[in-house]
Amino acid sequence: MQVVMWLVFAGSLGLAGALSHSRNRDRTNLVRVGPFELRVPESFKVDASGSKSELLAHDTQRNRRLKIQSLPLNSSRRSISGRGDGQQIRLEFRTLNVIGVLDSVNLKELSDEGDAERSRLRARAAVPKVDRIVVITLDTAPENRQDEEDDVTLIEDIAAGLRIARDAGDR
Repeated sequence: MQVVMWLVFAGSLGLAGALSHSRNRDRTNLVRVGPFELRVPESFKVDASGSKSELLAHDTQRNRRLKIQSLPLNSSRRSISGRGDGQQIRLEFRTLNVIGVLDSVNLKELSDEGDAERSRLRARAAVPKVDRIVVITLDTAPENRQDEEDDVTLIEDIAAGLRIARDAGDR
């Protein structure tokens, strides 16, 4: 009987350790931008950034830069519609329970080595609950159609997982 009790106890300890490890691993990429929390994808390394309302990161596997901003929602920023000539689609910020927009603009950068084609994806949403606008920008140089689709999926995933921090009212 005691052997069974010790086996149950050891199994419980093992399960608790595995759950604890899993939770710690999940929090390693959790970052805060203003009143928002989000999980930065594993391939991205957060760069040193000055403001608490802005996050800069770069992809360690592909030539991509991620910028997330939390801007004040005031009378001059009531519209989140784009100013570019690219495509614009509706985007659900699921956890924030708001609808934003995602637009895509192709850019040409001049350098000593010639012209470089870049793509900029920008997602924006007004979040009245915290009086902020969240802006997610991904600058990238897609090499093929699959890269472009992966970039859109990345923005959609970040937007869907963005949430208001528990202590956001303590700002």
